[in-house]
Amino acid sequence: KKQASASLTGIIGESEEMATLSRQVRTVAPADISVLITGETGTGKELIARSIHELSLRHNCEFVAIDCGALPENLLEAELFGYAKGAFTDARADKAGLFETAEGGTIFLDEINSASKAVQARLLRVIETGKLRRVGETKERQVNVRLICAANVSLEEEIEHGRFRKDLYYRVKDIQLHIPPLRERKNDILILAEYFKRKFMEQFSRKNIKYAAEAQHALMAYDWPGNVRELEHLIKSAVLMCSGTIKPDDLKLPGARPTRTLLGKALKDQQAKEKLIGALGKTGGNVTEAAVVLGISRRQVYNLIGKYNIKKKKGFE
Repeated sequence: KKQASASLTGIIGESEEMATLSRQVRTVAPADISVLITGETGTGKELIARSIHELSLRHNCEFVAIDCGALPENLLEAELFGYAKGAFTDARADKAGLFETAEGGTIFLDEINSASKAVQARLLRVIETGKLRRVGETKERQVNVRLICAANVSLEEEIEHGRFRKDLYYRVKDIQLHIPPLRERKNDILILAEYFKRKFMEQFSRKNIKYAAEAQHALMAYDWPGNVRELEHLIKSAVLMCSGTIKPDDLKLPGARPTRTLLGKALKDQQAKEKLIGALGKTGGNVTEAAVVLGISRRQVYNLIGKYNIKKKKGFE
């Protein structure tokens, strides 16, 4: 299968949504403007940011990333802007911040919506003037970086609630790119699952691992609230722990009562109809035995026979 965005850093998929995003990344990357990337947690916003950097004129300089939601205000401020010796208790020497580290390159601020109003104000000044002051210093330092930010919530709503500065919003959003959640691009699920399987087979020195059909159905039926990051984590565990074939139980999908429930969900498409007919054929039309083969209840088999309008033959019981 083709992978429409395989040439971009780790962005795998053939859905129309990802093909569109790939085209947007290639268009935006050479333009030295600020980019805001939106999308749910785990959709791959940092990968998009890295792709923009690598396709930009700044690709020979540093790409520096920080999660604004992972640090308290004082530490985030020190990490971003640096500090002078003695600025606070543990400041035993001068230290450059990430803006200076990224000089000439790109700085990626993930979850910028988590930055405090004080940090937002300092960010706005750096963007507007191209200058910053380290914490505890009065000296201004010139910086030249490209800013890419990401948010997993609506910044417009954050502005309405007084949690995000409108003037900063317009500064970080020259262009906005959106990554759709995995559940909205189902065509990419099995492609990503195969990509991660191969990746972790190599990492763990495992060979000839394949997916059972039921596992593929389970992957497609799940909603993936944690998006690509959740998929990668579950495939990593499954590749390491499976006996050679990844089955639904190996995936350990949260909230699933494996095999039986997942098979029930999977029995909704044409493949399911064929599986049902095959099970009835193998069991000579015995519904009870077919239910055991499929891992679902006898009542479900009867319901599916009716749903798919499978003509009953003598011996269906």
